[in-house]
Amino acid sequence: MAQEPTAAPKPPYNIAFATIRGFITKLRTDGMPSRIDKTLLKNTSGTVQAYTLPCLRFLGLINGNDAPTPAFDALVAAKSEEEEKPLWKTVCEKSYGEIFESGINLTAATEGEFYELLNKKYDYDGDTRRKCATFFANLAVFAGIPIGPYLKPKARGTAGRTKRRAPKEAPLPPAPPAPPPDHKDTKQDRAKMLLDKFPAFNPEWKDEIQKKWFEGYEKLLAME
Repeated sequence: MAQEPTAAPKPPYNIAFATIRGFITKLRTDGMPSRIDKTLLKNTSGTVQAYTLPCLRFLGLINGNDAPTPAFDALVAAKSEEEEKPLWKTVCEKSYGEIFESGINLTAATEGEFYELLNKKYDYDGDTRRKCATFFANLAVFAGIPIGPYLKPKARGTAGRTKRRAPKEAPLPPAPPAPPPDHKDTKQDRAKMLLDKFPAFNPEWKDEIQKKWFEGYEKLLAME
């Protein structure tokens, strides 16, 4: 019985390009093994273990038997980023051949155009498509492949987030008005007057303000 053809590897999406480069850096220290398997990744997360080998297959860095290819050997042997970058450029252009052969202008394409192409070529959609585009963009930028501003990876940070405003500090209680000359004001009268004008407690105040409020309130209670 004839064996069913093996499905072609699909572009990586659930792993970061920086993670793949980190793995290669480790191999420069430890030495290139005869086979790449999960035992080399036992100190990494389950996600990294699950997606590293499929990613390396798609990039043409390991063959069907998970043995390193000459392209992988060359990357591990690179002595600097300057040696590494042209090697990654070749890897990128070869593995993402369908993207480069599609005729898309990567220096002017919008994110929407690129997403449509990923859906057409690889049947990627939603978050998978977004992550795939991010991996490609990071690889392309490192390899020196020109891509436009709409495709360049966006810095992670506070973009799009609304900055939370700090709660307003409690206003200081107003000074009590001076009593009329013929009025003999008592300690209790003054305490009641101050309590009526004392600001309401706000749980969003800073700890220091809350502490001062309680101290002032206790002093007023002691005057009654």
